[in-house]
Amino acid sequence: FFPGCALSGTRPEQTRHVFESLQQQIPNVGIVLDCCTKPSHDLGRQDYFSAMFGELKSYLLAQGIKQVLVACPNCYQVFSEYGGVLETRTIYELLDAQGPANDIPISGTVHVHDPCVTRFVGPVQQAVRSLIEKNGLQISETRHNRKTTLCCGEGGAVGCFSPELSKSWGVKWNKEVSTNRTLTYCAGCANYLGQHAPTSHVLDLLYAPV
Repeated sequence: FFPGCALSGTRPEQTRHVFESLQQQIPNVGIVLDCCTKPSHDLGRQDYFSAMFGELKSYLLAQGIKQVLVACPNCYQVFSEYGGVLETRTIYELLDAQGPANDIPISGTVHVHDPCVTRFVGPVQQAVRSLIEKNGLQISETRHNRKTTLCCGEGGAVGCFSPELSKSWGVKWNKEVSTNRTLTYCAGCANYLGQHAPTSHVLDLLYAPV
């Protein structure tokens, strides 16, 4: 299980609960707390990225790891593109197969924000929506979703070079919001969009529903 740095840093308890849930399906699952180094990749630091991710990949392969379970869409993109023989899956597909995460009654309607790096990954998008509905919520799609989803503004580390441009994407997204809360499956998106309207990670629904 490779939760990624943003999720484990902002939601350590949810990360622990996910790990425990995965252990129910895969008793010998391990966990690695590290960064996939995508920010360096997006900033054009290709040599540094190749060295750091290469070191991480070599370590995993040396331990006999064949499949990496990711929670972060950015980690999904990096491992899918650069992981070589490592098979990459998201935890959302596994969690969806488990059914409702708790018996706390929840109702309401939410939006779903698809992170831009997974705009073409239909199975992940569907698994997240299935998880949300199985846990009691209805979904109202915004105009831009799935293949046409908007970037939250964090993508490509744009905020480091052009903060106003970065912020403008959140403003644009907020104009489409009509429900009280949006759920996303990227900790970075939850942080950026949360500056404009109430936004939570889908794991908050599963493991911190109150």
